[in-house]
Amino acid sequence: MLPVSKQYFYNTSTNTNYRNNEQSKKRKFDGQLKQSIDINADSCWFCLSSKKITKHLIVSIGNQVYLSGTKGPLVKEHILVAPIEHYKSLAEVPPETENEINLIKSSLNQYFESTGRVAVYFERNILSAHFQLQVVPVPIRMADRLENMFKAKFKEYDLSLVDIPPAASLRQIAGNSEGHYFCTELPNGKRLFHSASKKSGHQQKFPIHIAREVLASPRLLNVESRIDWRKCEQSLDEEENDVKMFRNAFEPFNPIKD
Repeated sequence: MLPVSKQYFYNTSTNTNYRNNEQSKKRKFDGQLKQSIDINADSCWFCLSSKKITKHLIVSIGNQVYLSGTKGPLVKEHILVAPIEHYKSLAEVPPETENEINLIKSSLNQYFESTGRVAVYFERNILSAHFQLQVVPVPIRMADRLENMFKAKFKEYDLSLVDIPPAASLRQIAGNSEGHYFCTELPNGKRLFHSASKKSGHQQKFPIHIAREVLASPRLLNVESRIDWRKCEQSLDEEENDVKMFRNAFEPFNPIKD
């Protein structure tokens, strides 16, 4: 459980943001990739200090990261985890942020398993300005299909998708791809990685909805009409209701206690 005194607070019932600090200092740490910011935090859709953030989607806020609903979800309880500060990718976040992400992932895994589902995590640090870890639950009986389906879809687009060795860090692997990559973590713990360095030319041709294509396919969630999130946006009432229902259901597992 995260100590309440160190958390950022957001009153989700009144849509009022109670951040302890308007602007936190950027953390510096050794041996990590240099942070690259292409969009100012004030104009970022995912920075808590930005006026553009969709406040009613926020589930809870911890010390370093927050949990949120998504626009155009593939299924109910499709959520995201994002850092409070403006980091471009998971490979760039400091250790304390990564630790909190792992804590939340562990709790999400427990929650979804209690409902007969497992979580698929993916990050696309290609044409993206603020790190978001997408979390999509799938029925546990379908978990064994995921690896082959991801690899087949990438092969269909003539894109590489390789296993990350268990002992290797994402930061180390991403450094070899100029920091531009796609990565997914499957329920069996395997991490699959695609490098999209500028010299490879993969940034220009990378299909940004590729993970949604895999998960929405008839053999998995069977929601192909929802591949493009813009085609399945919900009303404000629907979004607020879904966030409220997930917040209540996840509360016993949530390590962030408001």
